Amino acid sequence: MQIIGEVLSRPLRFEEISPEARRSQMLTWLPPTVVEGVPTYWARLVTEPEVVSPTVAEVTGAPARSFRDWVSDHTGDFC
Repeated sequence: MQIIGEVLSRPLRFEEISPEARRSQMLTWLPPTVVEGVPTYWARLVTEPEVVSPTVAEVTGAPARSFRDWVSDHTGDFC
């Protein structure tokens, strides 16, 4: 969120929604079995981030871009 705000040169805020609202929204596009496991997975990533792999470079022949670079290339999608 911070990186998106910095790239857009404007402050952004994060509003947490209730677990019930999150579940209801996720059920519109994910099956129930996935909806139940996703929050636990996301929470774990805060303290145990995924290992960065060389797969992007191996598949595309180019190194992966940073999130900041991706946001810069997609600023129109955030407005």
